Amino acid sequence: PPPPLPPPPPPPSQLVIATGKAPAAPWTTSVLPALGPPRPGVYMQGLVLLDAAGRTLYSRPLDPATVDAVQAWAAEPGRGHTLAAYCLPGGRGGPGAANPGTGPAAILATADDAAARRLTFYGEPPPAAVPGSLAAAAAARGLDIYKLIALGDPGGPLDDPATWDAARKALDGLVTLTAALPGMMEALPPGASKGEGLLRLTGELEVPPYQCMFVGDGANDADALLLAGWGVAVANACEEARVCADVVLEESNDQGGLAVAIDRWVLGPRGLL
Repeated sequence: PPPPLPPPPPPPSQLVIATGKAPAAPWTTSVLPALGPPRPGVYMQGLVLLDAAGRTLYSRPLDPATVDAVQAWAAEPGRGHTLAAYCLPGGRGGPGAANPGTGPAAILATADDAAARRLTFYGEPPPAAVPGSLAAAAAARGLDIYKLIALGDPGGPLDDPATWDAARKALDGLVTLTAALPGMMEALPPGASKGEGLLRLTGELEVPPYQCMFVGDGANDADALLLAGWGVAVANACEEARVCADVVLEESNDQGGLAVAIDRWVLGPRGLL
């Protein structure tokens, strides 16, 4: 009898970045070129999807009235959280709207303080403090606001479950709340998440989610870790991410956890190591 046929080769793969960060921001100049050829991306916690050419596939900004409501909550007596608004050039979002991926990102903030300036450590645009309504300031500059971040000290009130309970009660139905880092609370349009962004992007790429590996570390990664066929949490992942992952690595972000996952489950099976 003829020898058995060899197994078919694994399907080709591509690396897609999924981040809460803004596109067209300072961090992209060092990170994206290191990843090789241009590639699609999920940005702003799934609120902006770009194709490999930088064209907008999907975008979903916050409603200005919702921005005002979140700002009012953050400014209540006893809170006083600095609020940062992540903005892109206007167009009101959605397929066919003005391309928010082509213009520079901007951050407007309710104060110029250490909490707001903390964002620049992560390669985000320098926050610009504006008086009064963030929504009005963004509109005057021709910007749409995509997400809001309440900022404080790690381990402070924004890491207290009671603060989250109060925010959910006050803003019920207006926003979805998530967190990427201690001392921060992010407000997104209802139902928005990295997982939703991943689902939309896999539809555009015609790749089913079960053929995806997702690597994450934060609470904002939890639903994407559940959605992907293989969810990988790095060693420094928070508990919310760990419980949603299929496997937790021994290596952290700083120890090359992402590279370990790619070697083990992408390059290794293809004989490319």
